[in-house]
Amino acid sequence: MPRTLTPVALQSAALQSHLKNSQRIMRVFPGSPAQDIGLKVGWFVLLAKRDARAGSDLELLRLAPDNTYLFYDPQAETAYELTKGPWPLGLTLTGVGTPGFNDRIKRRDDVQDQLYQAFGRGELDSFALMKDAFRLVLSLPGAKLLAPFMKEAHQDSSIARNPDFASLAFLALSYLAQGNADRADFFLVASHNQMQKSGQQSFSLLQTALQSYIAARLSWDAGDREKGLRYLEDALADAPDFELLLDTYAIWTDKPPLVHKPKWVGEPSPIDYAFKQHDPLGFWPDGGFVSLKQSLATLTAGQILIVVLLPGYRANYYYNLDLPALAALHRFDPSRIAQIHVISDSTYMLSPEHRAEAEGIAYANALPIHFLDGNQAGGWKQSLNDLSNQLGIYRAPTCLVLDKDGVVLSNGLFADESAYWDAIARL
Repeated sequence: MPRTLTPVALQSAALQSHLKNSQRIMRVFPGSPAQDIGLKVGWFVLLAKRDARAGSDLELLRLAPDNTYLFYDPQAETAYELTKGPWPLGLTLTGVGTPGFNDRIKRRDDVQDQLYQAFGRGELDSFALMKDAFRLVLSLPGAKLLAPFMKEAHQDSSIARNPDFASLAFLALSYLAQGNADRADFFLVASHNQMQKSGQQSFSLLQTALQSYIAARLSWDAGDREKGLRYLEDALADAPDFELLLDTYAIWTDKPPLVHKPKWVGEPSPIDYAFKQHDPLGFWPDGGFVSLKQSLATLTAGQILIVVLLPGYRANYYYNLDLPALAALHRFDPSRIAQIHVISDSTYMLSPEHRAEAEGIAYANALPIHFLDGNQAGGWKQSLNDLSNQLGIYRAPTCLVLDKDGVVLSNGLFADESAYWDAIARL
């Protein structure tokens, strides 16, 4: 039975309370339940209550029991109630910069993905409103008590010693958005320093894109146009689909805007492999050798196979975000995802608890994962590192969505559902 949107009356006070903690719809994917229902870009999702667990609201809503949901059209000044059912998949939301979102930063909720996406969309005004929240969460425990009695320079030195290099970079962006180049540069340097001290084997390309963009703006605004453009090109190499970077490049070079074409999309898979089905942690079942070619032969029309490469990791932040989203999408349409090949060559992970929760959700929702050991390739005499070299990309995860003929349909991430719906649109 089709679900419908029904106009409802809300008292002004209740509406304002809802809006304080709301999120805004940034994208509605074609062919998704959200589009079928009639939800629109610019509408607000009215979320009066929040779950304090780590993870985005969207992650929680996707897997929530059937419920009724409220939406608000600010142009028509009308609230709508969606008839009871599952969360309408196919939405990208943002709440960045709202008072409720700043509270989430202060609570140390897991909001990095939303922050990176807001950066990519160019929501710099929102980051200007988050400076105090980042300063608070980065203040070391003793310094928080002494902050009222400390000079700002001493507070800044204390904040710069926090090992959270991602939040330090977002704080630098907040100062840049406020026009304070000196403090932006100070915390950008602190972010780089803490990255070097972290001992991580690799870093998110979104993290390095953010740092390169800040360096580009600081150089460009200081008059060093050549250096600024070089930093901006570095940022584009790491995040070639970010609108802010594409638009900035067009303005600085006085050229038409670049059009990002996802790599390999529409072409045959650039890799082939056969690896032993084995999880060193023992969470996913062992089996024989699994080959891409043989697996594709089992697909029927309309099905997809997802390849996830995790060089240097057993699990990481973005992999842990992707799994709950994939679990929800698989629950919505169990016939669509035929197999998921997760190929890893390491037991290294940053958050075992987050890994256990994410993979637990995937398992509970019967996500068809085959966990493959990138160090055991049998007669193929190849490794996961060889596949990364073939692709020329070393980010973790690197994802490919393939159709039954092995053609690449998309190669993004799944936390915002984009890689899934982009692939479905190309089937």
